[in-house]
Amino acid sequence: MVGGEVFSDEGLGQRAAQLAVRILKGERARDIPVEVAPTTPTFDWRQVQRWGIEEDLLPPGSTIMFREPSVWQRYRWYIATASGIGALQAMLILALLIQRASRKRAEEKARVQQRELTHLSRVVTLGELTGTLAHEVVQPLSAILVNAHAARRLLDRDTLDREELQGALDDIVQADERATEVLGRVALALKKKNSVREELNLNDVVGETLKLSATTLKARSVSVTTFLAQDLPGIHGDRIELQQVLLNLILNACDAMGEVPAARRRLAIKTEYGADDMIRVSVTDLGKGISKELGDKIFNSFTTTKPNGLGLGLTISRTIIVAHRGQIWGERNDGDGATFTFCIPAMHSHIGNGRPKVAVGDTA
Repeated sequence: MVGGEVFSDEGLGQRAAQLAVRILKGERARDIPVEVAPTTPTFDWRQVQRWGIEEDLLPPGSTIMFREPSVWQRYRWYIATASGIGALQAMLILALLIQRASRKRAEEKARVQQRELTHLSRVVTLGELTGTLAHEVVQPLSAILVNAHAARRLLDRDTLDREELQGALDDIVQADERATEVLGRVALALKKKNSVREELNLNDVVGETLKLSATTLKARSVSVTTFLAQDLPGIHGDRIELQQVLLNLILNACDAMGEVPAARRRLAIKTEYGADDMIRVSVTDLGKGISKELGDKIFNSFTTTKPNGLGLGLTISRTIIVAHRGQIWGERNDGDGATFTFCIPAMHSHIGNGRPKVAVGDTA
């Protein structure tokens, strides 16, 4: 603006027309004052870059033409979208990591609770054997006492019978070893520990469990026949947990035969190796069997046919067998009683003719 007049394109055209009219009327062009519109310094950005001129050195208010847009100006929507997606993915990954950590904590808590419940069930099961185990320990202790008195009397004699004294001392040692073995089995079964997997032979597990329950079986007038497969392949398992499963099945069978005449209280334990590389252990009784109403529900928690039962023995047994990559089930026999079977995969293929031989054990 000069003298209050705005120099626009339209104003400049009017001024040029006025000058032309004055010249045509005879005025000399040099005598006519010309008002020049103020101009803004204008620069070509490409030339500024070419000559390496800093923009700060240009006159204030300069206009730079043909400036190339910045990366942000050119791709700001793409950058904003990519940043948003990246932030969303980061939040999603963080949420998944938090969820995974929470799930691991929950799984570990569940495993701890399962170990606690398994140990509690083992204590309850062994609690049923308390009376008979005490009787089994009292017997060797009584033998130790009797032989100790006998040895003292032999020492009081004028003539020492060394052979008889040696026999009494040997009996003391044997009775002590027997009591130690009984207490050791109970202590090992009651020991609270994490699952320890090792190579096992299920025939050995059956034999150890029968030793642990021998006095109970005798007290309940239950005879046991074993059918143990020869050359049985090993399995990878926890000895104490598998003893717990087998002991639970044996005690359940004894309870099922509680109302059966003593002469018919017979229990059969069988091991076999199948063509599917699974080793099966079955416990067959002649009791009241499994009712149709129960069926597979017998493995559900708090399902029991015992007046004072917790209904957890078979549930925990199933948990243990599943943890060993096996299965457990119960079937009603064609005649009397029921058969409970569990199977566990063998560590390697059976070497031989493909089918195991069967050895019939003694009847207890």
